[in-house]
Amino acid sequence: MEIKTCCYVVKRLPTVTSPYDDGIPGNPVGSLQELCISHRWAPPSYLLDGENGLPHEREFVITCIVETYQEIGLGKSKKLAKRQAAYRMMMKLKDTPIELPNQGAMLEDEDEVRPVTQQTIQLFSVF
Repeated sequence: MEIKTCCYVVKRLPTVTSPYDDGIPGNPVGSLQELCISHRWAPPSYLLDGENGLPHEREFVITCIVETYQEIGLGKSKKLAKRQAAYRMMMKLKDTPIELPNQGAMLEDEDEVRPVTQQTIQLFSVF
C-alpha cells in the first residue's frame, strides 16, 4: 500500500509478527498477583515442569499454582510459558465461584456458643 504525501511516496512495510508475541494482552502475571492479594490468598507459585525440543526449538512447560488450582502454560521461552500459565489461571479463577473462608462452616453443637455472662462483662471492662 502506498501513501502519497505532498512531495514523496511512502511505502508501508508489511506488519511483522514476532514468534515471541503470545497475543495475551497486558501483564497477566501482575494481574494474577493483584487478584491473589485482593482475595487474601498466598501469591501464585510457578514451577518449571519441563523443557522439550532441540536447543534451538525449545518449548518450556510452566505450572501456575494458586491455592488448590493448577494451570499449565507452554511457550518458546520461560517468560512466555509463565505468562500463558498466569493468563489461563486468571481465566479459570474468573469463571470459578470463589468460596469465602468459613462460608459453609456451621456450628455442630449449641454448646460451642457460650452465652455472655455478667462475669465475662466484668472481665472485659477491666481492660
